[in-house]
Amino acid sequence: MLDVRKGYFVEYNFFVNNSHHRSFYQQTQTVLLDKKTDWITVLVKKRRSSFVATKLLKLLSSLKSLIFPTLSRVRHVNDTHVTSHDTHKHHRNKVVYVIVKGQQKKKKREQKERTKRNNTKKGKMQQSFSSRGQRLFGKGGTPPSFLRRRRCMNLVSTKPQRNDKSKSGNISVIASSTNENSKNCPSSFSERRKNVNTTNALANDAPTVEDVTSNLNAADLDKEGRTPKKTNNNNNKEKSDELERRRKQKLLQRYSSNYDATTTTNNASSSENPTTSRRVVTLLDGNARLRVCSDGRVSLFYAHFEDEEETKWELTSRSLVTVPPGAESVGRIVSDETTMKVEFLERSKSDGFESNVDSSTKKKVLSTLTIKPLSAKGSLTKDEREWTDNLTSGFILDYVVQTSEENEYSVEMAEIVTDVESSGKWFGGGHFVRQEWPLNGACQEVGPHYPFDFGPHGINTLVSNHWVTSTGFAIVADPETSFFHVGLNAPKENTFFEALTPNGSRRKFHTGVANILRPTALPLTSQSRQGDGKLRLQSRSGYCDSKYGAFSQEHPLVGWKSEKTHVQLPENIDPMGNLSLPTEEKETPAAAKTKNNNNRKNVKTRTCSMRVAMLAKRNVREATENVLESMPKPTQAVDTALVRGPKWSTWSRYKTAVDQEKVLKFASEILELKYERSIMEIDDRWSSAYGELEFDSVKFPDVKAMVDDLHLKGFKVTLWVTPFVTEGTRAYKEGVKNGYFVKSKVLTPGHSKAGFFSWWQPTPVVAIDLTNKDAREWFLNGLKSLQTRYGIDGFKFDAGEPCFLPKEFETKVPMKHPSEYTKLWSTEIAKTFELCEVRSGHHSTNSGVWTRIGDTFSSWTTSNGLRSLIPHLLTSSIVGYPLCLPDMIGGNAYAGGPSKELFVRWAQANCFMPAMQFSIPPWEFGKDVSEATNKILKTRLKLIDLIEDLSIKSSKTLQPICKPLWWLAPEDSNTFDINDQFCLGDDIVVAPVVYDKQRRREVYLPKGEWKEFDGEKIFSGGQWIEGGYEAGIYDIPAFVRVI
Repeated sequence: MLDVRKGYFVEYNFFVNNSHHRSFYQQTQTVLLDKKTDWITVLVKKRRSSFVATKLLKLLSSLKSLIFPTLSRVRHVNDTHVTSHDTHKHHRNKVVYVIVKGQQKKKKREQKERTKRNNTKKGKMQQSFSSRGQRLFGKGGTPPSFLRRRRCMNLVSTKPQRNDKSKSGNISVIASSTNENSKNCPSSFSERRKNVNTTNALANDAPTVEDVTSNLNAADLDKEGRTPKKTNNNNNKEKSDELERRRKQKLLQRYSSNYDATTTTNNASSSENPTTSRRVVTLLDGNARLRVCSDGRVSLFYAHFEDEEETKWELTSRSLVTVPPGAESVGRIVSDETTMKVEFLERSKSDGFESNVDSSTKKKVLSTLTIKPLSAKGSLTKDEREWTDNLTSGFILDYVVQTSEENEYSVEMAEIVTDVESSGKWFGGGHFVRQEWPLNGACQEVGPHYPFDFGPHGINTLVSNHWVTSTGFAIVADPETSFFHVGLNAPKENTFFEALTPNGSRRKFHTGVANILRPTALPLTSQSRQGDGKLRLQSRSGYCDSKYGAFSQEHPLVGWKSEKTHVQLPENIDPMGNLSLPTEEKETPAAAKTKNNNNRKNVKTRTCSMRVAMLAKRNVREATENVLESMPKPTQAVDTALVRGPKWSTWSRYKTAVDQEKVLKFASEILELKYERSIMEIDDRWSSAYGELEFDSVKFPDVKAMVDDLHLKGFKVTLWVTPFVTEGTRAYKEGVKNGYFVKSKVLTPGHSKAGFFSWWQPTPVVAIDLTNKDAREWFLNGLKSLQTRYGIDGFKFDAGEPCFLPKEFETKVPMKHPSEYTKLWSTEIAKTFELCEVRSGHHSTNSGVWTRIGDTFSSWTTSNGLRSLIPHLLTSSIVGYPLCLPDMIGGNAYAGGPSKELFVRWAQANCFMPAMQFSIPPWEFGKDVSEATNKILKTRLKLIDLIEDLSIKSSKTLQPICKPLWWLAPEDSNTFDINDQFCLGDDIVVAPVVYDKQRRREVYLPKGEWKEFDGEKIFSGGQWIEGGYEAGIYDIPAFVRVI
């Protein structure tokens, strides 16, 4: 509200009890929002501070509509006294005085003397500001350090009532009510200290800081209820132990207490009528504090306990809910012990103002925001406990909006919007074609959030439902959200730019070459386009062909519905709890019969429900660790064959022209040139037809002999498979007969039969219905037969993204959201085999399988090239997929192969990652590249034991193997923007060269001492290496912590 750097205290003096004295009853901004104040009177207590009052007056006038929307005007009274008559008059008119006190260092002594004289005359009911400051902030009256100056605004919340029977998990509420009675105001400051739980707040939505004395353990207080003085003790250890013990006691008591939201007089009425007229409520859970406004705005804070006398509240995020059309902009707040709701009612048809508050109960509820603390496990539903298990210090926000039943392709939605800038740097959300790190550098269009193969808005094969930020904020969306849409810093419309784009700005999902050759890699960058600065999480009423905004999208699931998203309810009930009661009129027998028949009918009513958990943690690492702790954990051990040696694939070298002779030749060359090896992967077109789990007898005449030969040469053998089946095959005929495929009643564009669709190969296919248990067993039996007959060791499970399914598809077991198909592909199919890999993932962290980064391009760029490799790796690590398998070294050579330098630099970066994968042979570039590659693999040998140990540990805990730099220094702001370095474990920092012809690069090292990985030079951490670090073509900039 004010610039605290100006150095003036601002207080609210509120006149109560119709008395002539001033009771320094401290109020927050919420009182001003709730009170129908006619004006603000600025009373200047120091004659020389009139210029301060003038500045304050101008500021209040300019911000009146934002901060004090109920004020009609602002008035300045330059006087040092207020008569009794004025006091009484202003009390009747509910005038709040804003007293500006200039506190000058030279006149502190004179001010204290005046304060003592005033206290002698008026007693304890009117305390000086300095004495109150001592009680609030400790000796010297110094405010908390987060105000950054010794002078601040003192805005404190209304007195809450403490419930003696506090329960763990109950919601802690600190709020103000417009129905305050003057009799409930404390008559002295000592009474207020006993009842007020908060003593200080920032005007910019900051929470109030709790009174330290009121939250001490009873054992820490003397018989008079005062804090005992500390005795001098020469033993520093005992002092620190005592401070830590008391700090923990205050922390526990502070957040386990249950507070009522209203004053004593209002308690009885609140129990009868749960509707309150509060505008702002503050909720507590652990170290998190949530301020909720009745207009749908929420602000989340984290408590930093610096010492015994000081608590620092740090803002971590600002969010709001989008109120649906036709609803009032300000809702009503209803709360109980464990749940708080903000209900947005239908807007009144009359233009007049309704003075009767109770009439709002007759209005229809259009949307409801329900908030629960994570610690209140008893109030959480079963499915809420499943996806929030182990999450702490935060809240669940469930925003439900009633949608139109008639509009099938509406864009109605429940939307929760979070400000990007106030939360710092953002990480998570999944893989993108253009992978930015942090995400602030991208403009991600609002679009469907499910796994794609190069989606129309940039989303790729791995999708996550959580994000973390540098402020310690984490937001986790319910993985079962229906028709989930996400946008982060979505680009604003640029008419000129869009006019140059064919067909306007419509984004289309393509397959195969048409998709790869898209001219613009998505998402757009914040440098090229201006974004809206918001994270938008939406649960929509359907996947609609959007007709609004700058970026409309066409994707395969437009028009898809799910039976699980439609709730069957009786006619007289809607999902928001509005009940149409029967009339008391006497009915005829015929009318009663008709009514009974109608009541037995069920109608389909839709709601959109966007549920998220918001966490406030000390830093980004703690937030990430807590989210990972809540995710499903693998139950099987990981196969470390991919760690102990590089994998060799036939794809980039041979594409679909692979055969038995080429496979054996490839293996022989690897053996002759003495390269390390682990797996030989036979990729696309080893089978006679797609979906036919049998080798092509022409291309592979003796499969058993080939596999045995590969085993003798030290290779394990894996095969490439997909859930797709071609028409006319034996597998297709058997699947159709038994109903094993995904069905559809409409034709997919470009196909003449329902159920068929296009993918990256030109052959139309159908998809196996993974929701059908019999279909899964049929497919798994075919794979196990290959193992039994030929000795195949494992499989590469490609595809699995729902973007390839037919238009308006239908499955045997209805899916709530299309990402369930991806989850089944990973957890029910791939997980069955010990040696396997997948490329797609969504809420499938419990599969414990290697998850490959999507197909990369042979380029240096961030658009799916080398510079996207580290951001992809780090994103996989923090979203719960630590067993990350980077794609082929050098890329897939779709539009031409890599250069020599690109290949070497790619291999160097990949050397310190969890696994390595070759397909383009190094020896084809010449002797120099072959020797450089062998040198890299020798460096890899030094790391195998470490990576193997980290892999085994991470497969059980989901802790990252490769970590971002902020994992080692989570409060070092320099680490948040570094996107071309990573850490292997906690003691190795890697800084690969990712730019063409670069021979010296900048390197940042976290705090500590660091030694060159292949040298003896030692560097001090916590800073950039001065002058950069020399990195020749054969050098890998890597550093080991000096212990």
